[in-house]
Amino acid sequence: MPKKDLAVIAARLKRARTLGGLNQRELSTLAGLSLSYCWSVEAEKFPPRPPALAALADVLGVPRAWLGGHGTGEPEEKAIRRAVKRAQTAAKTAAL
Repeated sequence: MPKKDLAVIAARLKRARTLGGLNQRELSTLAGLSLSYCWSVEAEKFPPRPPALAALADVLGVPRAWLGGHGTGEPEEKAIRRAVKRAQTAAKTAAL
């Protein structure tokens, strides 16, 4: 994958994560991924594998294609925050 594509994915992941009010540890926990994996994607070390991309996009409430570097525009902050709240609630419920 070209370096510029990795940069787009990393920037979109960080932007959506920040808009959602999450740090990398919180996002990785909600997505069921390791902290080092999320860090590596944001640091442009490698692209996320499709299942990881899907998990990240689902937690953040963004289209998988957008997070994967395709398409234009930016998801709304309110939509991202709602999706994060849903993921946090689901995680708390599952822990009971």
